Amino acid sequence: MKIVVSIFLFISFSVLSGCLPEASKKSSDPDVLPIEPQDISLNWSPNFILEDGSSFQLIEIESYTLFWGRSQGSLLEEIEIPSADIESYVFTVTESGDYYFAIAVNTIYGTSSEPSNIVHKQVN
Repeated sequence: MKIVVSIFLFISFSVLSGCLPEASKKSSDPDVLPIEPQDISLNWSPNFILEDGSSFQLIEIESYTLFWGRSQGSLLEEIEIPSADIESYVFTVTESGDYYFAIAVNTIYGTSSEPSNIVHKQVN
């Protein structure tokens, strides 16, 4: 049986004054301007009801995969979230522009959910 877990992704935003991120997300696009480092806080909540109506337990989640990109149709970058106990991630950006995110559940059975809703943040 195919296991399908739905998940919903939320977003919040903050500015870090005077901080330098450990890794920069840099672009060669001349229209993208460097900015003061800013945090995009991502939070998610899995739905523990499967498509067949049966329940799903937190212990059946192995990890999450966070997808991101600079355009809605191109979420090609992945960040592995190694534990089911983690339900948030802080993404630091150093360039202006659009950022899009989605997340998927990875189960202990070797299956993954469809990606969540896509969230968007425009950073100026």
